[in-house]
Amino acid sequence: MRKLANTLHCSILVIFISLFIVSCTNRKNTPFPENPSGYRVPVAKPFEFPEAKPIQWKEIPEDSIPTGITMPLDISKLPSRPFSINDFKPLKSPVASTPLNWKKLDELKINLDSLKAINVSVKKFRLPKPAITRLNPPTKCE
Repeated sequence: MRKLANTLHCSILVIFISLFIVSCTNRKNTPFPENPSGYRVPVAKPFEFPEAKPIQWKEIPEDSIPTGITMPLDISKLPSRPFSINDFKPLKSPVASTPLNWKKLDELKINLDSLKAINVSVKKFRLPKPAITRLNPPTKCE
């Protein structure tokens, strides 16, 4: 019985090794894709300016243009104090705070019957099944 098991194991091993050797002798040339990412390589096109055309300006009469308001600006009258965003200057007086009491807030009563109603149309439909496509992982084309 033990000899039969050993013979069976050896024959299975020999069959497995022979199948492995036969399967590894593939002499076919597997084609490699030129662009594995699936994206087209950009093509350089020469840039050309179109033919020049004259611009047709609208003629607006001067009396229809409103006159602008001019305000004088005297730079010498502007205050000249340096400003730095990183300087800390204390406030002249403390900030006033008012406590907020949520229980004593004014109530606003709304009568829902007096509001104008607007009908809203609702459409229900089933979405179509999504189209499942194969997508190659993005790669860098060189």
